[in-house]
Amino acid sequence: MKRSARFVFGICLALILVLNLSVYAAPKTNLRFMWWGGESRHKATIDAIELYTKKNPNVKIEGEYGGFTGYQQKLLTQLAGGTAADIIQIDQPWMGELMSRGDMFADLNKLKDIDLSTFDKNFLENQCQWENKLIGLPTGLNGLSFFANTSFFARHNIPLDINWDWEKLIEIGTRIHKQNKSNYLLTMDISHMQNLLKMYMLQHNGSKDWVNENFTLGFDKKDLTEAFSYYLRLIETGTIPPLEETVLLDSKTEQNPRWISGDIGIAQNWASSVSLFKLDGKIKLDVVSLPLLKKSNNTGILVRPSQLMVINKRSSNVKEAAKFVNWFFNDPEAILILKSERGIPSTNLATKLLEENKLIDPIMAKGINLAMKDAGLPENSLTTNKELITIFGEYIQQVGFKRLTPAKAADQMMRSYQLKLKELKAQQ
Repeated sequence: MKRSARFVFGICLALILVLNLSVYAAPKTNLRFMWWGGESRHKATIDAIELYTKKNPNVKIEGEYGGFTGYQQKLLTQLAGGTAADIIQIDQPWMGELMSRGDMFADLNKLKDIDLSTFDKNFLENQCQWENKLIGLPTGLNGLSFFANTSFFARHNIPLDINWDWEKLIEIGTRIHKQNKSNYLLTMDISHMQNLLKMYMLQHNGSKDWVNENFTLGFDKKDLTEAFSYYLRLIETGTIPPLEETVLLDSKTEQNPRWISGDIGIAQNWASSVSLFKLDGKIKLDVVSLPLLKKSNNTGILVRPSQLMVINKRSSNVKEAAKFVNWFFNDPEAILILKSERGIPSTNLATKLLEENKLIDPIMAKGINLAMKDAGLPENSLTTNKELITIFGEYIQQVGFKRLTPAKAADQMMRSYQLKLKELKAQQ
């Protein structure tokens, strides 16, 4: 090789080496991602992070994870001190408190690196926005569902595509129980009876909230009396089993001997729990519509994000954080790694992909779709207050055991609620 040719070759080789070294020497973008969960969620999320950083070698993502206990307080402390992670998993009921402390999260509507077309637009607007800003993306979905025992429905000539309303439940429930005293149309535990009665009241009175943000009630004594009266009718007509039978199985409805033997037609629960009610395939299920009152301002049908994924507005790497969040929700490889670790997938793309790979129950997906179609307004944090939930459950039992009339139960419960709300307001 001539000297001039060797010289040119050497220059080219040197340039290649310099270019390669410059790629490896390029400064990394450092991101922090904070979440809570169990071991399986941690592993799936870490696996997803490792795949992303392998595909994007100039990005480093540090996971900050643990259990739920203490998570919210830790987050509040970090946000106040300006040390919060770039990408953060939050619980939806925290939105009000977090946003009351300042404009802390990026408006995801304005981030072009995130494809929102795979999400349900109405769900994002109703569940994930604060003052017209898209605060976060739902990591998963869950919704109230009516699980129907298809054999029971066939035996009693009930169509699976029936549009349930409040009177039709009692009409058909009464007929079934008259035909066979061991058969009941519907069963549920105390917490889900609360959800059903809230649905009944919100559909009938059109309130936006069960408990208002100003610590007042979204219902009056007449509303609550009517709801308790309806509950009593469900029991007295044999539409649901007597409380004496079900109270010992609270939160374990699928273990009710009548459900196991096929003597109950419908169980109300969250869509994500459908596998429990199948009893290892012994019962074939479908999902049917929840009761609806025509022309209601608020159906009260609960559909919630499992959690929300937000981006810290103070992050110095908002654009790179948005790219990762988009990949996390929309990339097929990420979807197959994460599966349903954060609930039923929140995008139609993920749901379809997991269904095709038999990684999600089609009945579960159908339950979510039905709930979303008729979803009510989201619950605020006061409505989900544990102490208020406990009070409501106690008075449902008072009516169910016939220790109090619906009117007396309504009167006493409202007084208990008002005292507790006064106490909660004083703690603000």
